[in-house]
Amino acid sequence: MKKEIVISIIIVFLVVISDFFTSNITDNRINDMNYSLNKMKENIINNESRDNKLILEAENIKRKWEDDNNILSYYIEHEELEKVGTEISSLYNYVESNDINQALDSIARLEFILDHISKKYDFELNNFF
Repeated sequence: MKKEIVISIIIVFLVVISDFFTSNITDNRINDMNYSLNKMKENIINNESRDNKLILEAENIKRKWEDDNNILSYYIEHEELEKVGTEISSLYNYVESNDINQALDSIARLEFILDHISKKYDFELNNFF
């Protein structure tokens, strides 16, 4: 009986530790992505960069997401990650076709989805049960 309790405590401890680390990784990746999106939104709104610079920013966001997706896919639902990937592809296409209003809408949707993922996988007691 004593062995089972010790093993159970060890398992719970490992689950809590791993959830803490994955939550930190997720938050860091999402914060980096939100920073890039906010930077792009400011450039669109301020009309500072058009065409090539915006396309390069969109390509960087797309490339960054591919790297993040490889890491996050180990412990986040693939459907959630696919939503982000689809929206990033849409953002790239809107920027490439110079459809600024749709690009801003796409950024807003991306921010909402990323915020949802961050909250869903936060290290909180109610997310355990």
